[in-house]
Amino acid sequence: MSLKMKSPFTNPKALWYGIHALLLLFLLKKEMSSHERPPGYDPPAATATVADTKPKTKSVKRNERKKEKRIQHDF
Repeated sequence: MSLKMKSPFTNPKALWYGIHALLLLFLLKKEMSSHERPPGYDPPAATATVADTKPKTKSVKRNERKKEKRIQHDF
């Protein structure tokens, strides 16, 4: 018996395992996509923005104050 790898088409057992693995992956993907969320449910990651999760630095606060002063000065 040689140590060459046989093609899946000539080796029925390898073909069976390949088809079986693809079928399992397909079913898992289908099951994961079929999960429905309750009405009105928003995942926390989708609703949170960067500004909500990260505290403002001193420079950001300073820039906001400058911007407010500019806007008030223009009026």
